[in-house]
Amino acid sequence: MKHGYYVISPEAEHKLQRALLIKKIHEAVETDGFDWGTRHMFTSELPGYHSDVGHRGYFKHCPKELHKPFMQHLQNFVNDVNEQKWILTKSGKTIEEKAEPEHFLLLNGYFASLVLSPEEFWDYKKFGFENPTDLFGTLGAYMQNLHSDQNFVSQRRSGHVWDSGFKGKKFTSEVGGSHHGDLRIDRTDMTFYDTIDPFGNKVSYRPIFRDDMQFVSGYHSTECPLLATLIKYADQLEIPSKLLDYENKNFLKEVQSWEGIINGGCADAGYDVSGPKGYFSEYTLPFSRVDKKGKFERRTIFDGVFTEMRGHYLILADPEKNLVFYYESDKGDLEKTPGFVLPSAELDDLVRGLFVQASKGLGRTSLKQLTDMLEYRCSDEFEKDMAEQMKFTEQLLKK
Repeated sequence: MKHGYYVISPEAEHKLQRALLIKKIHEAVETDGFDWGTRHMFTSELPGYHSDVGHRGYFKHCPKELHKPFMQHLQNFVNDVNEQKWILTKSGKTIEEKAEPEHFLLLNGYFASLVLSPEEFWDYKKFGFENPTDLFGTLGAYMQNLHSDQNFVSQRRSGHVWDSGFKGKKFTSEVGGSHHGDLRIDRTDMTFYDTIDPFGNKVSYRPIFRDDMQFVSGYHSTECPLLATLIKYADQLEIPSKLLDYENKNFLKEVQSWEGIINGGCADAGYDVSGPKGYFSEYTLPFSRVDKKGKFERRTIFDGVFTEMRGHYLILADPEKNLVFYYESDKGDLEKTPGFVLPSAELDDLVRGLFVQASKGLGRTSLKQLTDMLEYRCSDEFEKDMAEQMKFTEQLLKK
């Protein structure tokens, strides 16, 4: 997920829209060219941002009953940011998350002061908010998200991104690649939870925290083995897939018409293992499974994603047929719970993501390699080869 991103409740975003504050933000971007992006900050920088807001007259209109506690909260934040906590309620549980120095610019109203007048700054009720930091922070969060979206697009590194819902939560997922051409799959919980900010106020937004994110950080040239695993998963567990529908071959025809580029900085275009056939050498072995208690019923490292000399991700199907990735280190240390979960209904997005990633040159696997695999899977030759392979598998399973 992009740095400095926030989740805003739908109700709060509606309030910003209704009060024309979103329009005001976009006008400020167009006329003044504000750069609202933040980086990792040091606490020593915070007093300067606080003084800037004060020098522009934004604290003069603070109601008397709010002035002292508000200023004390600001001082406490600067004195010891490590003691500042966000409190979230997730699935009935209270979760504390550590504040970061850059959160100060939302809480003290720095971002809000760039679009509100000094008189509007404290009139939070006018805009439908419950307290000042709810208004300040929600405005700031929207501005940060806007900057992050624009900056991310300008980098032109985005792979296939999709939004989804799973078990009452909202997620944004992406298949892309690192600057070194290594496979990257990430999934971020974008659900809004009841949130108390470090000043003790109930607010309508929240930062994205590390616990909200799931990652698969593979080594380079792992896309072909992963595609083979996904095909095996769809076939053996009968997972519905429009992209892997081998009768109409619509997706195969689509990707055959794409133009792909190669990553010039690290363009080995994957490793050749006797063409596409080599990636299906374990196709007829039963797909790895894990039960409700987390016990592996079957497991093989061939259903997985390798990392750079540090271990690998085992890929299994849970009792609901969702894909689960467990990281295992090179020392044999295995995660107790999956580090990444992909609902079976999102299989097609992951498949499409691999092809988009290759076509944009975000990894080291070429679009042709993946297309050749799909073409082979759709052929009569594949059926014959796998029938022969199954004979050996049946003998192996009898032992």
